[in-house]
Amino acid sequence: LDALGASDEARAEYQRALDQSPEDVSLLTEAARFLRRRDQIAESERLCRNLLVSDSRRTSEELCRIHRETAATLACRDDAPAMREALT
Repeated sequence: LDALGASDEARAEYQRALDQSPEDVSLLTEAARFLRRRDQIAESERLCRNLLVSDSRRTSEELCRIHRETAATLACRDDAPAMREALT
């Protein structure tokens, strides 16, 4: 939907999916990426940070995906502390 220019519909679909599967790492990171592409950085960061603290039983692959998306989101904030955090 997003690729077809239907951003509002895509956002609604992401929200429905998140309501049904709130712990799905793939879904959450894709939703965070979607929000980042729409310049909704604060909301993307919120999803990423929730993922970081939500469950300690993540696989190493999931943790890498979460940290990568968090870093990409923080890098969009245009402030030095966020950039430092993104690089650590």
